[in-house]
Formats: sequence, structure tokens, C-alpha cells
Amino acid sequence: MIQTVSLTWNKKTRGAQFAEERSQFPMAYPIEPITQNQEVVVYPLRFIQTEHGIVSYETWMGQILKRDLPAMGFSTAEIETRISKEQSQHKKWEGYHSVQEVKLPNLSIQPHQNQYEVNFHYDRFQSGMPFRRGHNKDYHNPQSPLYGQDCLNETAFLLKENQYGRLMWNERKREGETGDWYYQFHVYHLYFSATQKINPTLFTSRSPEYDYRQLAVLY
Repeated sequence: MIQTVSLTWNKKTRGAQFAEERSQFPMAYPIEPITQNQEVVVYPLRFIQTEHGIVSYETWMGQILKRDLPAMGFSTAEIETRISKEQSQHKKWEGYHSVQEVKLPNLSIQPHQNQYEVNFHYDRFQSGMPFRRGHNKDYHNPQSPLYGQDCLNETAFLLKENQYGRLMWNERKREGETGDWYYQFHVYHLYFSATQKINPTLFTSRSPEYDYRQLAVLY
């Protein structure tokens, strides 16, 4: 069970007032019921900080469409249809048949006897600044895609049954069209269970057994 939470903001919301708001941002949320039998379930949640507060990505996108589409000649009914279509494409959860199928930035998970080895590796192709360097546990492993690479790649923790682990990191990225910097805070919540009967408040009602952090000062 993996819940991913990301918060994005830009230079307009970098100041102390907005930093205080981000410090109150909930890092975990209740999870939706599982309706299919999968080895791994991922719940992705995205949030945007605007000058008027923190909203979900879906709400933010609806606001953008309501702002921009009238000038393009769209009617009110057409705008509502477009917003509804955009929101319906958002998946509550994603299922995978194995941990090897899960492709999340900077995360790899490997079965390890009766537990899971959770690894953090900084991906230069998907991640922003500052680039994390350090010990690469697979530097001398020719079978690894990180063989010979100068990057941080380490075991964050070994997750046993009924244990909950959390990874947090942040980054600074550049917007492709404008070149402006924007900033992101990421959290991965991971829980290992032999059953699909999961408490919906799993990540909000308890503290993790493991808390791995890669939090840098973002200029």
C-alpha cells in the first residue's frame, strides 16, 4: 500500500506567509477502499499552493479552465463538460501485480525474504535540484541501472508485515515554457500487509515505524 502526496508552489508563494501555510499542510490522508485484488496499490494525491490557499490539483485545474476557456469561445456548458472530463480522468488508486512494476520517482522496492527493501535513489532524469549525491550501493553492480553512477542510492528501510514507513524529499524544478522555477514537496507512505482489509485512517492515525528524509534548502 503506497500513498503519494505532492505539494507544488512557485515564486509567487515563496514568502513567509505561504511558508507558514505549508508548514500546516497535512502530510497524510485517508485512503479509498480497494475494489480489486492487486499486490500493490498506489493512491496518488496532488496539491497546488496558490495565493488564495492550498487546493487539490483537480480543483486548481477547474479554476484554470474556468478562467481561460471563456476567452477561447467556450460556453458555460462546454466548460463544465470539459472540467467534468478532466476530473473523471483522475484515478483514485492504481493497482500493480508486483512491486517491480511500480515506477515512482526516486523509489525502488525489492522483495527481501519476508519483508520489502525500500530504496531511495535520486534520478537525474526525473528529479530537480539540488541533485543528491552520496553512497550508491549499486555503484559496482553491473546488473543495476545505477551501475557506475554518481548519485545517492541507499536503503531507506526494510519494511516488515504490518509496518508503516515514510519517505519525504523536496526539489526545485524549472518550468519548460517560461523557464520559471517552481518547488515541490513529496511524501511516500508505504504499508506492508498480508490482507486487503486496510484501515482507511491507516496513515493518519499512527506514526510510521520508519521516517526517511531528504529535505534540502530550496533557493
